[in-house]
Amino acid sequence: MKILPAMILLATMLYSINSFAHICHKISTHKDFYVSPLFDNAIMNGTSLDYYTFESRCDTACLFDYLTKQGISHKLSANNIGIYDANSVGTLTIDNINRGIMTGYLTCSGNAQRQYLTLPINIDKSKVTLDLQTEDSGIISRTLTFNGYSRSDYLRLKSDILRKSVSHKKIVGFDEYVLSKAPTKKIITIKLSDWADDGYFMLIMESR
Repeated sequence: MKILPAMILLATMLYSINSFAHICHKISTHKDFYVSPLFDNAIMNGTSLDYYTFESRCDTACLFDYLTKQGISHKLSANNIGIYDANSVGTLTIDNINRGIMTGYLTCSGNAQRQYLTLPINIDKSKVTLDLQTEDSGIISRTLTFNGYSRSDYLRLKSDILRKSVSHKKIVGFDEYVLSKAPTKKIITIKLSDWADDGYFMLIMESR
């Protein structure tokens, strides 16, 4: 799943974020293009996104012709197709082509007003390089990556999380902290990766 944040980031880098998701509906009206939601209520660096997997029996030439007829501009870059009209933008990422069937991911900017999970600890927001939140099967997950964090500030953050936790254990690549438990509350967990020399680390908060 490491590919997902990168592809979502591409969608927001290529075009304006003040857009609507109806372009996803436009492209999905093709009789040989099928989409399925990958996860719900996505937010990336403050921008709402709609994210799907797709399967298309219409090849790239067929797809480009259809997009043009629908008034959708497009731009091909490697295995990514940027799509946009006057009001909306999106990115098609082709993951595989097999026996004439293309599969991959469709990312579209959205206008839904979505809210992040509130972090129970203070962070240096200027060091955040990615802030991605998704929802899947009732589990809300917020992933933050940091760069340029000093080791002393990282250790203070780690101590703060530990003080607020009710349990702590080591898992592969992370320290996992449980901040609250069912049945009285939703289960809140935080996973914190190790600090790297360049100040990089990852924090994953989940609510279920």
